[in-house]
Amino acid sequence: MLADPAKASVDHSKQGEMLKIQRLIWYRMVRPMAIAVAMFAIAAAAVTVTTAPASAAPETWDAHNQNTVVARTSAAQEIWGARNHNTGRCLDDSFEYGLRAYGCNGSAYQKWTISAALGTWQNMATGRCLDDSFEYGLRAYGCNWSAYQTWGYSVVETLRNSHTGRCLDDSFEYGLRAYGCNDLNYQKWDLV
Repeated sequence: MLADPAKASVDHSKQGEMLKIQRLIWYRMVRPMAIAVAMFAIAAAAVTVTTAPASAAPETWDAHNQNTVVARTSAAQEIWGARNHNTGRCLDDSFEYGLRAYGCNGSAYQKWTISAALGTWQNMATGRCLDDSFEYGLRAYGCNWSAYQTWGYSVVETLRNSHTGRCLDDSFEYGLRAYGCNDLNYQKWDLV
């Protein structure tokens, strides 16, 4: 039996209306959620952390070549504060006061995520990295994982910048600065 042409056109118009509703739902609800899920997946994939094998031995200080320790343990990242031997002050960064040496208080302004693989020191409160260059000097700056932000921590407890070769130095007379490495207490830092 053949279908009634009048009834078939009504069914097609209902199908057309249903298709419009489905498209409307897709563009207003499903599509934005799908985009958000895809963006979250991309962001999550970009934030992967690798760890060194447990058997990996930390590097040591080589006085002849001035090479420095990248990490004290095999962990990929550790959170530490840094206290100067000479002044007893801690490395501190805030948006209000900037990078400075300040009395140790254990706050997030004085906690640094140290990447063993990259040698970077990223402040927990500001998210900025310890940075030294001849053009701008010592500063906390947005992390870009360049050589300006790569630091080695030696077995004699100095922080040495990979790009400038200068060491993190703190004194009451000159304050916090990057200065030529000299192995004095002004440049020795305890990880706390």
